This record gives sequence, C-alpha cells and structure tokens, in this order.
Amino acid sequence: MRIMSKRLLAMQSDVTTMALFRDILAGGDVEMRVSPTPEFLIEQALDWMPDLILLTCSTNIDAVLALCGRIRSDSKLFDIPIIVASTIDEREAKLAVLAAGVDDYFCKPFDSDEISIRLFNILRPQRYRRAMANRDVLHMITEKVPCGIAIADMEHRIAFANVCAQMDFGLSSSRPQIWIEQLSENFTLCEESDWVNLVNGVRKPISLLMFEKPHGGTDDESQTRWYKCLVFPLYEDPDQRSMVCIVEVTKALETQNILLDVKRLVTHKLRTPLNGLVGPLELLNAGGDSDEDERKMLLSISAASAKRMEEAVSSLENFFFSPRIPVSRQKCTLADAIGLAELSAKEQSLPDPIISCKAPGNTVIPLGPNQLYNIFAELFENAVKFHPQHEPHVSVDIARDNEIVNIIVEDDGSHASPSALKHLHVPFYQSEELLTGEMDGHGLGLAQVARIMYSAGGRVAFYNRVDGPGLRVHLRLLATSLDGAKKVPIARIFADNTNAR
Repeated sequence: MRIMSKRLLAMQSDVTTMALFRDILAGGDVEMRVSPTPEFLIEQALDWMPDLILLTCSTNIDAVLALCGRIRSDSKLFDIPIIVASTIDEREAKLAVLAAGVDDYFCKPFDSDEISIRLFNILRPQRYRRAMANRDVLHMITEKVPCGIAIADMEHRIAFANVCAQMDFGLSSSRPQIWIEQLSENFTLCEESDWVNLVNGVRKPISLLMFEKPHGGTDDESQTRWYKCLVFPLYEDPDQRSMVCIVEVTKALETQNILLDVKRLVTHKLRTPLNGLVGPLELLNAGGDSDEDERKMLLSISAASAKRMEEAVSSLENFFFSPRIPVSRQKCTLADAIGLAELSAKEQSLPDPIISCKAPGNTVIPLGPNQLYNIFAELFENAVKFHPQHEPHVSVDIARDNEIVNIIVEDDGSHASPSALKHLHVPFYQSEELLTGEMDGHGLGLAQVARIMYSAGGRVAFYNRVDGPGLRVHLRLLATSLDGAKKVPIARIFADNTNAR
C-alpha cells in the first residue's frame, strides 16, 4: 500500500525499529528524518513541519508522555499526528499514551501490513485537513489582493477565481470556460514586446498585455485601462495547473510612454545642433581646396551650432532639474507686465507689437518678474518660430474682470491642429513635423508656461484665432492687493540685466 505521507520525523530508536519503518514507508514518496534528542526533535518539527511524528520507547513511558505534552501544547505542532512504537504491551501504558494525544500505539512484534494500513488511515484525514487549511489561506489571501487571480487546469479552464477576477474580468469556475478566450471577449490582448504597436492576437500566453477602451467607444488613449496578465505554471502540482494573475499597469505604461517621449525629445533637440557642429569641422579636417571665406563660413556654422546646443542642453537641464516652481515673493503690477512684454518683444525683434492694458496699472498679479518675463519670452519666441516668414505681428491685451486678470497674447502665424491645441501645454509634446520633418511636439517651452501659471494658481488655454490665421493664448490670474511700498520699475531692472532670462 502506498503511504501518502511526505515527511516523517522519528525519535532515535533501535536499528531494528528504524529499519522496519523505513521498509514500510519505502513504497511511498516519503522523506524520513531522525532526531537524537527530544529537544532537537521539537526544533526540527518547528522548522520542517512533518506530516507524521514517530516516537519509540522500551522502558521509560514517562519520557514519551512528556514529549507528547510538549508537542500538543505547541500552537504550530498540536495537530501533527503522533504514533508510538513500543515494547511495552500493558493496558495502563497504552491508555496513558493515548490520553496524552497519541493517534496510535504499536507494540512489538510489529505486523508491517497492519502498520501500513493504520498509518494510511491516520494520514488521510490529516492530509484533508491540511488541504482545507491551505485552501482557506489561499482564499483569504486572494480576496484581499487588488488584482485578479485564477487557477486554470491543463486545458486552461478556470478551476478557481477570486472576486476581482470574477467581477472585473469575467473569469468564473461556475461554468466551463477557457480563460484566454474569456479575456479576448472583453479585452484586446497583445504580446508584451509588441504593446506599443498594439499587435492583436496571442502567440505565447505566458506574459500578455491587455487593454480596454472606456465605455462609449472613445478613442482617447489617456483613458484606456491597461492590465498585465501573467501565467505561472505550478510545476510541482500533480494536476499541472497554472495560476493566472492579472494586474493593472496603466500608470506604469503611461510612465514608460513618457520616458520614450523624453528619449525622442532629447534626440530631436540635440541632433540638429550636433550635426551642425560636427559636420563643418569634419569638412575642415578633410582639407581640400576650400578658400579662406569658405573656411570662415564653416567655422561660423559650427560656432552657431555649438551655441544652439548649449542653449538646448541648458533648456533640458532647467526643465528636468526644476520639478517645482517656487512661488515668487516679489509680485508684478500690470504696469510691470506692460514693460516686460515690451522688453521681451524687443529682444525677439517683433515688428511693432501692440500692447494695451484696460485695467489699473497698480493691479498686482501673483507672478514674479522672472516668471512673467519667461512667459512672454516663450510665447513670443514660438510666434516667431511658427510664422511662415518668421515676422509675426503680435498683440498683448491686458484686462481685469472683477478679481480676475486676463492676459491675451495673439499672433498672425499659423493655426494649430485640434489635437495639437489639446497638447500644447503637455511636456515633451511637439508639433513641428510639417515644418522640420522631426518628431511631433512643441517640447518644453509652452509646458513651462503652463507650469508657471499653475504654480501661481492661474490657468492657461490655447485657441486658434477666428478672425484669421494665428494662435490665441489666454492667461487667467487672480488679482491681489498692492502694498504701499514704492517699487522700482521692473522693466528697467531687466533692461540693465542681459542675463535676466
């Protein structure tokens, strides 16, 4: 008969008794360990958690009773079956041992077939109790974790599914179903290596990505929920089942998308100036019949590219290493805003900008001079950059509506696409593809404008002009009270400081 026990821990006994039990257990998949002392047996039992404990005695029954008491009083060992093999065949000794919590008592001479059957009968309910305890622990854990967990059989049918798997993913053992087919009904599955391209179909159901569009059929990817489906084969399981674990990874994939955008952005920002720097130098090093004017031109191109690269690196550095914009202690008035706008327009060589203010000049806004200057500089620079002839006509209209200050900056360049308008304030997004052939996106400038406005409690919105080509930027800020201190015109300070920006 096959003994179903996996682990047997025995107290050191005579060689004949140990050999007998080894022969009885040889037909089963059993590992047997022997302890030389009671103290070591308790220590081994706590560490190894055997399925059965074998104690032996020949003359001193009290030592066995004491050891049984220690085992039954331990909260971790109390339910492990104990058998006693003894040469004492007295009624009083048997009753004392059984009363101490022993499950069975064998007396010499031993009948190996009888012992084998009695051992099987002892271990069968013990294995059932262990299996039920493991199931209860599994249910307790799986119902508390915030992800879908299911067990699938060899044919990939669901044998068990926790509440999350049943409610969110439709996996249930109440009816026969293949887990991957059930997921395919409600989700789009793709291999993890191809998730960017959203390749439909599954070739290796080991590590999958699945996503679900929001209800209503919208194509807005930002609202799409992503899940990672992992399949773990239970190699030691005799039924060769697998565990299916589904975890939401929306935030992780959004972060990965941002990192990819950062990589493309940095490449885009640095590639052109790097080529302009290295290309002319390679031509000069190659020698040839170029005259002095040609060499000067190449050096001039290389120097201009080096300056542009320095500016690009500085822009990236300032953006990435300035995660939070501190609120400026020094506030600007609307009169200061006019002066800063005029100064920035002059530095950008804008032709005759129209700057008007329909509000008291002493109205204070929650922006410092550096912040407001940077806003105008970025808006004017983009106006020049995206105008077909790089000579835009720009207007700045400042007005006050109760406690709200509205600053509207308009140019007569080109319209932005509806999708670009939605993302102009998003970091790493660019829309230069039609102009430069490079990647999509506006980069960091307008994102920095949005960050400055948000840090001051303001808002920014981008629109296409309705009366002609061009962009309309609407800045909204809360007006604050003006203190009585006399202020030096901020525009004068900036005019005297070439590094103000």
